[in-house]
Amino acid sequence: MAGGEASRAHVLIVDDDPDTRAMSAEALHDRYDVVCAATSAEALGRVRERVPDAIVVDLMLGDESGWELIRALQGDPRCRAAPIVVLSARAQFESPPGLRPCAAHVRKPCRMSQLRELLAKLLAEPRASAGP
Repeated sequence: MAGGEASRAHVLIVDDDPDTRAMSAEALHDRYDVVCAATSAEALGRVRERVPDAIVVDLMLGDESGWELIRALQGDPRCRAAPIVVLSARAQFESPPGLRPCAAHVRKPCRMSQLRELLAKLLAEPRASAGP
């Protein structure tokens, strides 16, 4: 796992809604080391501090589109193995041209148990390839 800790995966939650961040962190903290960010800039700072093993990104962020953050994350070699989960209220999840498909798309509102199960599955799968 990234960051040199083998015991618990490190999950980054990026959402500008404080309630969503709090609920996500609460639902995941017993299983993962969870950090949250409200903006793209904050998320990229968190990645510099410690590379996450998985990233959950809302598409509607206050400072820029979640897709722009995903573009930056996909371009960072340190994040290449981290599955990215798109979390959004949008019905359509079509990635813009030039982006690799994300590992999963979850529609808001979602059950936190759904997010837990999805991350457990994604983090259990071998991630040798960054492609589809």
